[in-house]
Amino acid sequence: MAKQRQSKHKTPIQTQRDISPTELNAPLADNSKANKKLEWLIALVLLAVGIFQSIIYFDHKVVPNLDFPAFYSSGEALWSGTLPSNLKRAPVLGFMQVGLSHFVGGQTPGLTAGRIINAIFHPLCILLLWGIGKRLIGSAAIWVTLLALMNPWVIWLIPEPIAQPPMLFFMLAGFYLALKGSRWAYLFGALACMTRYDGGAILLAIGLYDLLTRKTTKEKLMTFVWGLIGFLPLMIWMLLTYLKWDDQGGEHYLKVMTGGDKGLWVAFTHNLKQAWDVAFSPLIYSPKDPTNASKLWILICQIIVGTSFFLSFIWACIKRNWIIVSLFVFLIPYFCVHAMMSFNYHKFHSASHWAILLICAYGIYTSWLFLNNKLSIPKWFTLTCQSLIGLGAILLIVYLAKQIPTISKLSQNSTLLTGVGLSAVVVICIARLIITKKEFLIRDLSGALIVAAMILSNQFVLVNIVGSGQRDIEFKLLADWYVKNAQSGEKLATTMPHIVRIFAPKASDEFSHTRFIRGKDINEFTQSCYKKNITYVAWDSRMGYYPQDIYYKRYGLQKIAPLYRPQDLGPYKYLTTMGTKFRHIHVFRLQDLASFQKEK
Repeated sequence: MAKQRQSKHKTPIQTQRDISPTELNAPLADNSKANKKLEWLIALVLLAVGIFQSIIYFDHKVVPNLDFPAFYSSGEALWSGTLPSNLKRAPVLGFMQVGLSHFVGGQTPGLTAGRIINAIFHPLCILLLWGIGKRLIGSAAIWVTLLALMNPWVIWLIPEPIAQPPMLFFMLAGFYLALKGSRWAYLFGALACMTRYDGGAILLAIGLYDLLTRKTTKEKLMTFVWGLIGFLPLMIWMLLTYLKWDDQGGEHYLKVMTGGDKGLWVAFTHNLKQAWDVAFSPLIYSPKDPTNASKLWILICQIIVGTSFFLSFIWACIKRNWIIVSLFVFLIPYFCVHAMMSFNYHKFHSASHWAILLICAYGIYTSWLFLNNKLSIPKWFTLTCQSLIGLGAILLIVYLAKQIPTISKLSQNSTLLTGVGLSAVVVICIARLIITKKEFLIRDLSGALIVAAMILSNQFVLVNIVGSGQRDIEFKLLADWYVKNAQSGEKLATTMPHIVRIFAPKASDEFSHTRFIRGKDINEFTQSCYKKNITYVAWDSRMGYYPQDIYYKRYGLQKIAPLYRPQDLGPYKYLTTMGTKFRHIHVFRLQDLASFQKEK
């Protein structure tokens, strides 16, 4: 009898020590059919939310990101059988967009094709992330996936036909296949790498995980072979870049990896702050004018995140969790590459924040299991803590819900999405409670309430990031104005001719970039305009009001700075202003030189 008692006591402790996927899904371990039903339900809920997002944000932003034409032009060159003149952008995205555009109608088939690609990949990314998360934190992965799914920068990129959304899909697909032991992982890793160069970091993670989990020497040697094959397209592309280096200009990524004017350390800390802003800041509500209490709250959260991140690495090494170790191998070079760039944007972290969330969640979960095992925490204490956390989440939900109507006008779609996200939490929570027969009622309810509070908190960042979709719309309005008012052969100078061409494709040859019109000041610029037969000059506030911006200097916009006022200036006859209350464009007609001199 004593031996039987001893055996019963050892089994659960050993299970906790291993932290296996079976233990992580312990509530359903005794009912595999119920487990499968729940997983199918969760997959359908995640897929439905992802498809809903793809639909409502498909063309939410009228004017695409300014990098889109560069990717697309690379694809056009490849489809025509030639190399792009500029190899700054990796070729996969443009190649896909141009290929799909042949089957898409409308005025802007390339733009529509890019958005279709994102709309298809986005829901699939969600399922892949959930599949990866289950291997680390079991049933709790649904909450991490849902929070990543609602991330403002991920949603902001849904209508943007640029590299980050497809690269994210290829990275997640590659890593997921690596966890399944499939060599096809290297294909998706290579596609991620050739969609955007920083995606190559996932190939390092795939190769390391493959190497550490293979059993025989032959399999381990083949890992190096497959890794070399995965990097081969990038090596060929870099060789071509080297051979055409003189044609790449001064803006190639390899030429701006200096950390900027302020040095690498400042760039590193700035990049770290951006990573926090993307991964965690939306989940922790903070007023625009934070009080000392809210600053303390943010500091506490940062300490918790930093500690869990560090502990995750420690636990991964101790328990030989090669998934977490591989995520670190992906995350560290990915982060360092961007820290070395002379410019940093939050969108860069949209493709890596999922790894940060999983790493921190693993650190918290594993630390809790360890403490519970070593200290034998009483059940009443655990239930009390869970109840207090749930109560605090309820109070926060009530507080945040009262403020939602005041910001909903900034982005109607985003407000609707929050309701869908909260509905998903309710459906998943009810399903879990029914299938687990309320065995973990307090735990599941408190977890669901915390996620619901985070989704509401996320709304305050989301509406500002996504907005109404009118950002840069002044350039579409400029294209519409030109089509309606300009005569055939009349040329227009603007800082964004590549964007104007998207909406006025038949007149694409009539648009010139102000940077290629020589002149140190307005007088020299005017003479150059006469030589190039420029009829219209557009001054835009997008960069015109920011003389310290790097592109203001590169484009030499000081030469048209006097046109910031909507009034006649010398030979420049003011015609109209278009845009929104935040940004606008002034359009001037450059009078014929002989007529102007005679009039003068």
